[in-house]
Amino acid sequence: MLLSVGIVTGFKEGITHKMEGIGAHIQIAALSNSMSFETQPVHRNPSWLRKLKGMPGLRHVQVYATKPTILKTKEEIQGVLLKGVASDYDWSFLTAHLVSGSIPEKGQALPPRSLLISKNIAKKLRLEVGDSLSAYYVKQGGTMPRGYKMGVHGIYASGVEEMDQNLLFSDLESVQAMYDWSSWHVSGIELMLTGVEAMEEALPYADEVVPYELYISTLQERYPDLFQWLPSLDQNAQIILVLMIVVSLLAMSSTLLILILERTQAIGLLKALGMRNGQVRAIFWFQAARILWKGMLWGNFFGLGLALLQHHFKFLGMDPETYYLDYVPVALVWFKFLLINLGTMCLSLLVLVGPTYLITRISVIRALRFH
Repeated sequence: MLLSVGIVTGFKEGITHKMEGIGAHIQIAALSNSMSFETQPVHRNPSWLRKLKGMPGLRHVQVYATKPTILKTKEEIQGVLLKGVASDYDWSFLTAHLVSGSIPEKGQALPPRSLLISKNIAKKLRLEVGDSLSAYYVKQGGTMPRGYKMGVHGIYASGVEEMDQNLLFSDLESVQAMYDWSSWHVSGIELMLTGVEAMEEALPYADEVVPYELYISTLQERYPDLFQWLPSLDQNAQIILVLMIVVSLLAMSSTLLILILERTQAIGLLKALGMRNGQVRAIFWFQAARILWKGMLWGNFFGLGLALLQHHFKFLGMDPETYYLDYVPVALVWFKFLLINLGTMCLSLLVLVGPTYLITRISVIRALRFH
């Protein structure tokens, strides 16, 4: 039960962390941008942004610009969404998932016309760090494609295929040039919060501050399938816990019944010496409780031991293309672990009371005659 709760909680936290790393909790953009990959510009430093920085749970603010682009090498071609970011971009997630190349330091931007591409795209286009390629795009209102020569600055692998298949990063100025925008124009503003749980307070605050002509989208709205799937993991964990509890309660009740049946003669002798049914039942209940506590001690030793080893060393791996993570995640949720122990102990001790009523049905005469 400890491992089930730890793994399910860790899996949800791991997936959510990855989604937060590439896609911000809240994006603010022009209303038309929600219906097209081609974006309309917004000012990168509007007057209302100063009020927005007082939002509860706000951790970081960054700007971005996106442009549908076709990448072409000598042998391959691939359609992608190019995301231009500036020196205010939070590079921590991409740094942690870098495969090769380099990531700009905090407060720095990518070099002009350089790309950070996913391992997925690099494999399809047969690219390595330092290779050059052509990026073709069509200006709004135009018909003829134009092209840039761009270079691969780094390769990352987030493990989230929905993103790795078509999203790559470049410097903001290159994307602004594709639109003929000034340096003050961007596709939108991203807000990074302290966590998904902060969304409940942050979103109403943003609705009051952001002008009505702009569109506010959340991480859950941009990736609904994934966030609708994650809550189902809780249901799976609940089913596992219920099955484990039912099996364990049946096993403990059977063990106590066997203890009583094996000592029928002793029960008859104790009753013959004047011990009441309640006193005899208490003896067997305490013996069963002693076995229970030993079992819980060993269960915690192995369960928490495996959880700590996997949390720190990650020796059990998974296929990231299927599960988004390359290792089995285990969250050390001590409060939930404590509740599992207390709940298991209380429920088990309560259930163990039932089998002891068999003692009241044992006849002293028959027990001693059988002896």
